[in-house]
Amino acid sequence: VRVQAANQEINAQKTPVERLFHLADWSMGGAHTYLDSRRLMDKRIAAANETQKVSELIVAAKFMLGQGLPQEGLGFLDMALAYMPLLGDSADFQAVRGALLALSYQGEAAMAAFSTQGLETKEEVKLWEAFVLGQQGRMADAEKLVPATAVEFLASYPLRVQALMLRPFIDMALGHGDIALA
Repeated sequence: VRVQAANQEINAQKTPVERLFHLADWSMGGAHTYLDSRRLMDKRIAAANETQKVSELIVAAKFMLGQGLPQEGLGFLDMALAYMPLLGDSADFQAVRGALLALSYQGEAAMAAFSTQGLETKEEVKLWEAFVLGQQGRMADAEKLVPATAVEFLASYPLRVQALMLRPFIDMALGHGDIALA
């Protein structure tokens, strides 16, 4: 009982982690509801007027990111940019774009997206940058970027996204002999 109370006190003292990617929410129920959610999203995009179309396309891109389907997400972002080219200047847009590019193994483009002003101090962006560097085999550089909150971020992601992202992080942990973390 004392240990549980101590853990609750420690957890209460922790500063909440700032999240850019709410992937569990964006996945809209996960893989088992994918088809129904996708059909609904397609209908909403088709029915949206010109002023709503961009926001519906962004929701669709985030949905695809949460589902671990980066190519589809990039397609929705491209459509959103066609409607509103200045959207590309947005840090939030570039963060989502960078994550989709990272999952698509387009590392250089992902790093360029993550270098957008306003993202340079975000811990979750550092995690994704480390992921890209790990994909490229640059483990020493990747390790320097992994935030202390990496496990917390990764644990909050849907299983499909975890499966796509974990390999470089497991390699880093094993490189240090940390079998328990791996």
